Amino acid sequence: HHANSALYPFIAQLERAAGFQRNDTPAQRLEKLETLVAPSRPFCEHVVPLLASLLSLPASDRYPLPPMPPQKRKQMTLEALLAQLERLAGRLPVLMSFEDAHWADPTSLELLGMTIERLARLPVLLVVTARPEFSTPWPAHAHLTTLPLTRLSRRKNLALIERRLGVVVDSRGN
Repeated sequence: HHANSALYPFIAQLERAAGFQRNDTPAQRLEKLETLVAPSRPFCEHVVPLLASLLSLPASDRYPLPPMPPQKRKQMTLEALLAQLERLAGRLPVLMSFEDAHWADPTSLELLGMTIERLARLPVLLVVTARPEFSTPWPAHAHLTTLPLTRLSRRKNLALIERRLGVVVDSRGN
């Protein structure tokens, strides 16, 4: 549904991490974003305006977004998102999951590629899932492993269900 929404997976994660609620006002969302980014002061003053713009929050007097060309804003926003990941990974190991990469928009794939380039020096495990026909747009790296998976057989599906639910399932799936 969001294949044409630039950075949708990253925006959704940022909203979850900040604790946005459906009925939050823009001012409340800005405050939550500031709280999320606050551990990285003085970096915060440069990041909040970019991330607020990404999250479609109205401009703030506290965090004005300086005028810049769209390409420069995009690059600075991607760098801000990467810096947030690096700061988080500096505090504790990170597990990052990116599902259905075959449906991702080009900007999300660009950011994912930039993330992959930096992973060699970060305590981050990134798991990316995609359909077999997906062709990765990023180059191969020594710290990158591709693991093709095939469908489970009916017998293995039933065994998985039995283990998970703790019940015996007959061969017809009942």
